[in-house]
Amino acid sequence: MTRQHAQLEVVAGMKREEERQAGEALRIAQTKLAEEEERLHAVEIYVDEYHASTLTGTVDLRRLRGQHQFLSQLEQTLEAQRRQVSACRQRLEAARARWLSARMQRQAMEKLIEKRMDGAALDARRTEQRQQDDLALQASARRLAAGNAH
Repeated sequence: MTRQHAQLEVVAGMKREEERQAGEALRIAQTKLAEEEERLHAVEIYVDEYHASTLTGTVDLRRLRGQHQFLSQLEQTLEAQRRQVSACRQRLEAARARWLSARMQRQAMEKLIEKRMDGAALDARRTEQRQQDDLALQASARRLAAGNAH
């Protein structure tokens, strides 16, 4: 292994680690989004159930104000949770983009190493062939010289 190849392997190892870390960040972002979507769904169900429960029975003005105020707070909570889900989606997309970039960089590095290794192997074969050709030429020259000496 040449010094340059060893250096490329070190860089490739770093790229593999970057991809692994980006993949882990992507997994965490996916989990967080799923959790926040579950929370949103739970709040939506609660709001729907509360709406349904307020439609029954007689209501005095004071109770109606309280229900309206509570519904207003629930709507604010619902909107805040929607914003949270939206932010999680954006973080997920950013994490996915980082992972894809890291993956492409790792793949490019591995292709570069492969091409360099293929190039080095080709150079070695050419050198060996040149040496064999030189040896064959020298042997042929010796035979000619030996044939002319007789």
